[in-house]
Amino acid sequence: MAAPEHRLRVCVVSHACAVATNQIPWVSLAARHPVELTVLAPRTWRTIGGRLIRCEGWPGLEGNLRGLAVVPRGHPNLHVWLGLRRALEAAAPEVVFLDEEPYSLAAAQVVFGGRGRWALVVYSKQNIAKRLPWPFSALRTAVLRAAHVVAVTDPTVAEVLRQQGCPAPIRPVPHAVDPVLYSPGDSAALRARLGLSGTVIGYVGRLVAEKGVADLLEAVARVEGRTRRPISVLVVGEGPERLRLEALASRLRCPVRFAGAVPHE
Repeated sequence: MAAPEHRLRVCVVSHACAVATNQIPWVSLAARHPVELTVLAPRTWRTIGGRLIRCEGWPGLEGNLRGLAVVPRGHPNLHVWLGLRRALEAAAPEVVFLDEEPYSLAAAQVVFGGRGRWALVVYSKQNIAKRLPWPFSALRTAVLRAAHVVAVTDPTVAEVLRQQGCPAPIRPVPHAVDPVLYSPGDSAALRARLGLSGTVIGYVGRLVAEKGVADLLEAVARVEGRTRRPISVLVVGEGPERLRLEALASRLRCPVRFAGAVPHE
């Protein structure tokens, strides 16, 4: 009689999984590989636009998703999970996939609460070489030392980690895209509805200074009128810089449409 197949116990800690579409890669993992999966996500989370969302499971993740309280809700790096240690002990993972930056308080909870009881994979998306104040600089060092592998979204993140002396192996894991949800639609109708014409330059993300949206608007304003086709800019997202960017676009007479935040689905 063959021995039962070992199912690797994997626990994901991810504030991003408060949004159901961000759970899709884990649904795929559980469907294709012999894993016993637990996904820990905030029970509620406040978006950049201030909207409070409630965590709901993506179809296929039933029974594998557990919502925990976090405070404060809405800050990616400064939130703390309530009951995280008990949830990890209940999951008894062999591998923890930490979908948080290594300098976050959530990372500190996982590393110092686990003390080597599981293999740790840290997922970093930070492509800016930030000089962090203490204790966050020390926390980043401790978490990177504890990691067995650091997964990164793109090569620039890997370069930043190497500059910071990351001792763990670094592996590329780009953001996942569901081609069923995110497929081309009727672009002509969308252009007409949004008042866009010519060459459209799009930005999707948070409206914060470090994203460089102001640089984009200034660059478009410089070349507008010098090209054969008109240029339009579509900005999708919310953030504290929106009013300043709208004022800048008006002053530069830059042809831009601010669409605000849109649902992930």
